[in-house]
Amino acid sequence: VIARRELAFLTRPLVQMRLLCTRRAATLRPGDVIRVAWADYGITGLIMRVQSYDLGELDDGRVALSLLQDPFSVGFDVTS
Repeated sequence: VIARRELAFLTRPLVQMRLLCTRRAATLRPGDVIRVAWADYGITGLIMRVQSYDLGELDDGRVALSLLQDPFSVGFDVTS
């Protein structure tokens, strides 16, 4: 199991994404961990870390998060 995890870590590129959220995400800071599920793309339980954030404009109501897949979660499937 450990060898499989290490091999997966060394051979797969980490997923990066920019996510637009509601103001409820304004409390997230760099290093915080979130789980992403996106049924349209078959993503379930992808563990991501916040790299940076942009609180945007006050009247916009959206927060932009830059996310990177957590390297310590590579090789583990999260289903709940």
